[in-house]
Amino acid sequence: MQNDLMRRLALQPGLSKKFGLRYVDGLWPHLEIGHPAGVVRLIGAAKNYVKRGRVFLRGQVQQHDAMIPSLFRGNLADSKKLREAERVLFERNAA
Repeated sequence: MQNDLMRRLALQPGLSKKFGLRYVDGLWPHLEIGHPAGVVRLIGAAKNYVKRGRVFLRGQVQQHDAMIPSLFRGNLADSKKLREAERVLFERNAA
């Protein structure tokens, strides 16, 4: 679902042309935004699509394919619990 949403947002001329929004497919699909003001517009447009859901963003200035979120850095025993919590959160929000 999130990939479809990213593709739809990237196809909106008001976002793609004005703010340099571009969908990048691959192992870690993501949106690239060429202008800082585009972030705010992207959030608003995403919220309009999901209506009742939440919009989660992860901002970084460079695409790091192997980047591990800070939540999962550290003790491997703890990361198993955190990954399970992430799975539950994802499934709850996907419904």
